[in-house]
Amino acid sequence: MRLQLSVDATRFNGTFDCFRTIFREEGIRGFWRGNAINVYRIAPQGAVAFVTKDYFKQLLGGNKPSSFDLALASMMSGCACMTAIYPLDMIRGQVTTNPGVYRGLWHGLTSVYSQAGFGGLYKGLWHANLWSISYYGMQFFTYDSLKRGYTWLRRDSSNPNAPAPHIGPGLGLIFGGISGATCTSFAYPFELIRRKLQVQGLQGRPVLYKGVVDCGMKVVETQGFLGLYRGLAANMLKSPLNVAIVFGIYEGMMDALLKGKEGKRK
Repeated sequence: MRLQLSVDATRFNGTFDCFRTIFREEGIRGFWRGNAINVYRIAPQGAVAFVTKDYFKQLLGGNKPSSFDLALASMMSGCACMTAIYPLDMIRGQVTTNPGVYRGLWHGLTSVYSQAGFGGLYKGLWHANLWSISYYGMQFFTYDSLKRGYTWLRRDSSNPNAPAPHIGPGLGLIFGGISGATCTSFAYPFELIRRKLQVQGLQGRPVLYKGVVDCGMKVVETQGFLGLYRGLAANMLKSPLNVAIVFGIYEGMMDALLKGKEGKRK
C-alpha cells in the first residue's frame, strides 16, 4: 500500500481507498504481490546493514565511539547495504507497483539486463542511496543513542569496571519502534522520490521527472509540500513495527549467543 500511494498518489483518495482498490482488483493475494522478492531482498540488506554499521563504528571510534562516529557509521552502513542489494530492490519495487510487468525476480533481472545491460540493474542507485543513507543513518543513530542513554542511566557508578547493562529483547522492541518512527518520518520524502523515478515510464506511466530535484519540485508544485509525505500514514503503520521486530529479535539473539558462549566457558 505504501508503495502504491507513493508512486500513484492521484489514483487513490487515501490509505483506506488504496486498501479497498487493491482488494477489489486483485483479492487478498494482491497485498502480498512481490513479497517473495521482498524476502530475498530484506535478508541480505539487513545483514549487510548490521555488519557494516558495527564495522564502521569500530573503525571510526574504537570501543568508545562518539555521537558523530555513530551517525557517520550509520550513514555509511545505509550506503553499503543499498548498493549491495539494489537490483533486488529495484525489481521488487516494479513488481509491487506494476502487476504483470515481470513474472518474478529472475525474469525481472534478465529482462532489465537484456534491455539495458549490467548498468541498467543499477540505474537510479544514487537516488536510492539518498534514501538509504538518511533512513539507516537515522535508524541506527537513534537506536544506538537510546541504548547509550539507557546504559548510562542504569550504570553502576560505584563500580566503573562493571559490565554495561544489556537491554534485552523487550527494550529492543520499544527502542526499535521509536527508531522506526523517527527514521521513517525523516527519510520519507527521499523514499517517495526514488520510487517515482524508479517506475516512471513503466506500463504507460509518463516520464515526468529529470532527476531528484526536479521530481521533488514538481511534487511540491502539484500537491504542495505535504505531497512529499503522501503515503506516510501507511508507512507509519508498517515501518515502526517492522523495525521494532527487527531490533527485538536482534537483541534476543544476542542474548542467546552470549549465554551460549558463557555456557561453553563453564
